[in-house]
Amino acid sequence: SKVQVCASRIKAVQGPEIASMPSGLKSVNMPVASSGGGMGGMDMGGSTGSGMGMMSAADMKSLTASTGAAFDKMFLTMMIEHQKGAIGMAKTEQTTGKFADAKTMAGSIIPGQQAEIDEMHKLLTSAG
Repeated sequence: SKVQVCASRIKAVQGPEIASMPSGLKSVNMPVASSGGGMGGMDMGGSTGSGMGMMSAADMKSLTASTGAAFDKMFLTMMIEHQKGAIGMAKTEQTTGKFADAKTMAGSIIPGQQAEIDEMHKLLTSAG
Protein backbone atom coordinates (compact mmCIF):
# COMPACT_ATOMS: atom_id res chain seq x y z
CA SER A 1 0.00 0.00 0.00
CA LYS A 2 0.98 3.66 -0.30
CA VAL A 3 1.17 3.86 3.50
CA GLN A 4 3.66 0.98 3.59
CA VAL A 5 5.79 2.69 0.93
CA CYS A 6 5.71 5.92 2.97
CA ALA A 7 6.64 4.06 6.17
CA SER A 8 9.52 2.27 4.42
CA ARG A 9 10.84 5.57 3.08
CA ILE A 10 10.67 7.17 6.56
CA LYS A 11 12.52 4.17 8.03
CA ALA A 12 15.19 4.33 5.33
CA VAL A 13 15.82 8.04 5.94
CA GLN A 14 15.55 8.13 9.71
CA GLY A 15 17.38 4.88 10.47
CA PRO A 16 20.81 6.33 9.61
CA GLU A 17 19.93 9.63 11.37
CA ILE A 18 19.00 7.80 14.55
CA ALA A 19 22.04 5.54 14.36
CA SER A 20 24.37 8.54 14.09
CA MET A 21 22.86 10.42 17.05
CA PRO A 22 24.41 8.46 19.94
CA SER A 23 27.97 8.92 18.67
CA GLY A 24 27.28 12.59 17.95
CA LEU A 25 25.82 13.11 21.42
CA LYS A 26 28.75 11.36 23.08
CA SER A 27 31.18 13.57 21.19
CA VAL A 28 29.69 16.66 22.87
CA ASN A 29 29.14 14.95 26.25
CA MET A 30 25.34 14.91 25.95
CA PRO A 31 23.28 12.14 27.57
CA VAL A 32 22.43 9.24 25.29
CA ALA A 33 19.04 7.52 25.39
CA SER A 34 18.71 5.06 28.23
CA SER A 35 17.29 1.59 27.75
CA GLY A 36 13.95 3.06 28.85
CA GLY A 37 13.95 5.30 25.79
CA GLY A 38 14.43 8.63 27.55
CA MET A 39 17.22 11.14 27.18
CA GLY A 40 18.86 11.61 30.54
CA GLY A 41 16.43 13.61 32.63
CA MET A 42 14.41 14.93 29.70
CA ASP A 43 10.69 14.23 29.53
CA MET A 44 10.14 12.66 26.14
CA GLY A 45 6.54 11.75 26.78
CA GLY A 46 7.07 8.61 28.82
CA SER A 47 4.04 6.47 29.38
CA THR A 48 1.54 9.24 28.69
CA GLY A 49 2.51 9.85 25.10
CA SER A 50 1.85 13.54 25.63
CA GLY A 51 5.36 14.90 25.18
CA MET A 52 6.75 15.99 21.84
CA GLY A 53 4.73 13.60 19.70
CA MET A 54 5.89 10.48 21.51
CA MET A 55 3.44 7.59 21.46
CA SER A 56 2.30 5.97 24.68
CA ALA A 57 2.13 2.25 25.33
CA ALA A 58 -1.66 2.52 25.05
CA ASP A 59 -1.30 4.24 21.65
CA MET A 60 0.96 1.45 20.43
CA LYS A 61 -1.44 -1.21 21.76
CA SER A 62 -4.34 0.42 19.90
CA LEU A 63 -2.26 0.65 16.75
CA THR A 64 -1.17 -2.97 16.81
CA ALA A 65 -4.75 -4.10 17.48
CA SER A 66 -6.06 -2.34 14.38
CA THR A 67 -5.92 -3.55 10.79
CA GLY A 68 -6.52 -2.37 7.24
CA ALA A 69 -7.74 1.18 6.68
CA ALA A 70 -8.16 1.77 10.43
CA PHE A 71 -4.49 0.88 10.96
CA ASP A 72 -3.38 3.14 8.11
CA LYS A 73 -5.37 6.10 9.45
CA MET A 74 -4.14 5.60 13.03
CA PHE A 75 -0.54 5.09 11.89
CA LEU A 76 -0.55 8.21 9.74
CA THR A 77 -2.19 10.32 12.45
CA MET A 78 0.32 9.18 15.09
CA MET A 79 3.30 9.59 12.78
CA ILE A 80 2.25 13.11 11.81
CA GLU A 81 2.18 14.08 15.50
CA HIS A 82 5.51 12.31 16.05
CA GLN A 83 7.13 14.18 13.16
CA LYS A 84 5.69 17.49 14.41
CA GLY A 85 7.33 16.73 17.76
CA ALA A 86 10.65 16.12 16.03
CA ILE A 87 10.37 19.45 14.22
CA GLY A 88 9.59 21.18 17.52
CA MET A 89 12.65 19.63 19.17
CA ALA A 90 14.83 20.57 16.19
CA LYS A 91 13.61 24.17 16.29
CA THR A 92 14.30 24.33 20.02
CA GLU A 93 17.80 23.00 19.40
CA GLN A 94 18.40 25.65 16.72
CA THR A 95 17.26 28.38 19.10
CA THR A 96 18.77 27.27 22.39
CA GLY A 97 21.37 24.66 21.47
CA LYS A 98 24.96 25.11 22.58
CA PHE A 99 26.73 22.92 20.04
CA ALA A 100 27.15 23.91 16.39
CA ASP A 101 27.03 20.30 15.14
CA ALA A 102 23.74 19.64 16.93
CA LYS A 103 22.27 22.87 15.57
CA THR A 104 23.36 21.92 12.07
CA MET A 105 21.83 18.46 12.44
CA ALA A 106 18.60 20.03 13.70
CA GLY A 107 18.48 22.32 10.67
CA SER A 108 18.91 19.39 8.31
CA ILE A 109 16.14 17.41 10.01
CA ILE A 110 13.38 20.01 9.71
CA PRO A 111 12.83 20.02 5.92
CA GLY A 112 12.81 16.23 5.71
CA GLN A 113 10.36 15.88 8.58
CA GLN A 114 8.07 18.50 7.05
CA ALA A 115 8.14 16.73 3.68
CA GLU A 116 7.14 13.50 5.43
CA ILE A 117 4.30 15.28 7.24
CA ASP A 118 3.07 16.72 3.93
CA GLU A 119 3.16 13.28 2.29
CA MET A 120 1.31 11.67 5.20
CA HIS A 121 -1.36 14.41 5.17
CA LYS A 122 -1.96 13.67 1.47
CA LEU A 123 -2.25 9.95 2.19
CA LEU A 124 -4.59 10.60 5.10
CA THR A 125 -6.77 12.89 2.99
CA SER A 126 -6.92 10.42 0.10
CA ALA A 127 -7.79 7.59 2.50
CA GLY A 128 -11.00 9.46 3.35
